[in-house]
Amino acid sequence: MTNKEILQTIETEYKNKQRKSQIQRTKRKKEFYDNHKDLEIIDDNINQIYLAILKNSLEDKKKENIKLKEQLKILQNKKSKYIADNKIDIGAFELQYQCNICKDTGVILKDGKSQKCTCFINRYNALAYENTNMMELTKKINFDNFSLDLFDDKTLYGKYTQREFMRKIRDKSFSFIDNIDNPSEKSMIFFGPTGVGKTFLCLCIADQVIKKRKNVVYESAKVLFDNIEQYVFSREKQSSPQSIFYSLVKSCDLLIIDDLGTEISNSFIRQELFEIVNQRIIADKKTIISTNLSQQELQEKYEQRIFSRFTGSYNFYKFIGKDLRMYS
Repeated sequence: MTNKEILQTIETEYKNKQRKSQIQRTKRKKEFYDNHKDLEIIDDNINQIYLAILKNSLEDKKKENIKLKEQLKILQNKKSKYIADNKIDIGAFELQYQCNICKDTGVILKDGKSQKCTCFINRYNALAYENTNMMELTKKINFDNFSLDLFDDKTLYGKYTQREFMRKIRDKSFSFIDNIDNPSEKSMIFFGPTGVGKTFLCLCIADQVIKKRKNVVYESAKVLFDNIEQYVFSREKQSSPQSIFYSLVKSCDLLIIDDLGTEISNSFIRQELFEIVNQRIIADKKTIISTNLSQQELQEKYEQRIFSRFTGSYNFYKFIGKDLRMYS
């Protein structure tokens, strides 16, 4: 399923929600009036007076409306008394929504601008996840299949072997997952050569965070920035599939950028990376970045202002050792 098809599916779901709410409301109303015929008559009379007032207003018949408004007030008082005397819950007349924030429209207004509701973004994220190979990958690549025995325990890299390095990083990953909502918990950067377990561990963490019912966006740096570029230069930003993806990148609970440094580097990419990293730090959203670049190479490639965000809000974890090709 493409991004466009996912959006169409969700839009249809919201229309069905609204239609279902209307049908249920009509059914409840009919059942209610079957038990309260007198109130039904009062409501019918009130509706007729409202229509007459509207008609007179259009025809500029102000005098006629004075008498109608007096009749309306009498009927409204009669209705209120009937409701009080019979201890009626008027909630039966209200539409019942699955999301009271957007009232099942999927859209809210914020600072005068229209944007997708959290419920819409969550649904998009769920469908997008179901339609990527990430779901299949995490069935095979998870902490249940994470064996320290795969790592070399003989060769020393400084004070530790590869296995000891991985044990420390694995344990820190568990702590990161447990404390993902803790503002003091820093994001993570995994750096080191190809084939030493960076992507494998990223997927293991993604699997556990998803099981905590958190939103996770996992994407390679190349695909990530390709999607962002399509969004930025799209003429129809609000309706494009990339707009939802762009929103998710900024707001998801965990963003995982795999293979940072393999994308084409230019001022646009660096600016977008800065915006993503900076906004997620401000929003206290966690990010994991994997890269084959060293810390020095990261600083040279992405400028000081980006690297300073890394050093201030991320912990660096160096992966060393033999190329295991764990996920090939």
